[in-house]
Amino acid sequence: KEAEKLLIKDIRKDDIYMNHFSKEEARELIKGLGQEGLDATLFAAVACGEYRAAVVAIEAGAEVKQSTIPIPLLIMAIKDRNFPMFKLLLSHPNIDINVKDWFGESATELVRNLPEFTAYLENYKAQSFKADV
Repeated sequence: KEAEKLLIKDIRKDDIYMNHFSKEEARELIKGLGQEGLDATLFAAVACGEYRAAVVAIEAGAEVKQSTIPIPLLIMAIKDRNFPMFKLLLSHPNIDINVKDWFGESATELVRNLPEFTAYLENYKAQSFKADV
């Protein structure tokens, strides 16, 4: 539990392994947190916009399609206009692009006024369609 508190605190400071841990040390530390801890770490990383921490959490096994969080991770990345995080989450095979926010708007609807996001999502959908055929 102490390691989990330290890690979450460091994520919030945006210095998960830049100042305190190497990437490998961070990966080993969060592996010991269990699935709930991994998922919490990923949520905190996305909420804080800490891309590298999100990568480490995903590599360690955090689930991008979390049902117990107040706002879906993909929606959070869109609303924060965090394009690198958006791309990272879309690169995960378990991402749900049809997820909706509290008001019932999907990722596709939320990116409609964000040209860079829209183009990337449309390309993502086209690639997914080709893979399904």
